[in-house]
Amino acid sequence: MGYPFLLKSLQRLILLIGLCQAYTSESNQEKAVRDLLIHLIPDVYSNFEITVDPTIFNDDQISFKILKTSENSTVKITGNSGVAAAWGVHHYLRNFCNCHISWDGDQLKLPEILPNASVELRSADRYRYYQNVCTFGYSSAWWNWSRWEREIDWMALQGINLPLAFIGQEAIFKRVFNNLGLSDAELEEFFVGPAFLPWGRMGNIRGWGGPLSDSWHIRTVKLQHKILNRMRSFGMKPVLPAFAGFVPRNISRIYPDHEVAKAERWNNFDDKYCCPSLLHPEDPLFAQIGERFISEVGTGSGLNVI
Repeated sequence: MGYPFLLKSLQRLILLIGLCQAYTSESNQEKAVRDLLIHLIPDVYSNFEITVDPTIFNDDQISFKILKTSENSTVKITGNSGVAAAWGVHHYLRNFCNCHISWDGDQLKLPEILPNASVELRSADRYRYYQNVCTFGYSSAWWNWSRWEREIDWMALQGINLPLAFIGQEAIFKRVFNNLGLSDAELEEFFVGPAFLPWGRMGNIRGWGGPLSDSWHIRTVKLQHKILNRMRSFGMKPVLPAFAGFVPRNISRIYPDHEVAKAERWNNFDDKYCCPSLLHPEDPLFAQIGERFISEVGTGSGLNVI
């Protein structure tokens, strides 16, 4: 166990990322960027011509070209993906039109005559990863679809193509654990409330601020589907959760002979709210639960994910 196991898992992850290719068509990626422009600059979006051409530089980097001349009022932006084209849009607006796009507000007063430009740019890396586990508690616990749509558009404008997509996983775990024989009452002691989900997912606490209602599960699954569709429309590769080994304490009621430990106490939480059970990663049940979870996730998430 330990280092060899983790190394093998990391090698598998790197292989999966390398094999995962965007399957959203070039025309659909172009449409996603045009829709972004309509949201962003509705009065002048028609002055931008967006093309997605994966062969423009014949490499795996995030790459775009911008061309605007005095002879033509159209800004032509070509990217090797929808993300690359959106990144090109942001580059032009920021560097040639003095615009600013942020999480909290925008400055989008474009000049009457759009400036000339001739730019070719490649990213230093093939993938740009975004967000972490705690973001979904600190920042986005209560976001609705309109806020998520803006965030995903912002990701595309920044050239991000490997975003974390962690919404709705408790609904999947509920199905998996129910199918293993755990009751809803036992799961209520395990799942934490919406604002504390990151710390439940990391095995720090259990039950705190819960339980999660059926309406919460339904809402977050629907929201996750919208998030994944929007991410993939740009050619992004969403990063989905997997099974980390944390299980309800009553798992031993069903599987008494498997290797289960009690997680360490975190921040002096009482026993009622701390220390979920942790399944040994080399126990056969670990792989069984992990496979069931991934199977449930894949059913509604499509193939273009990590």
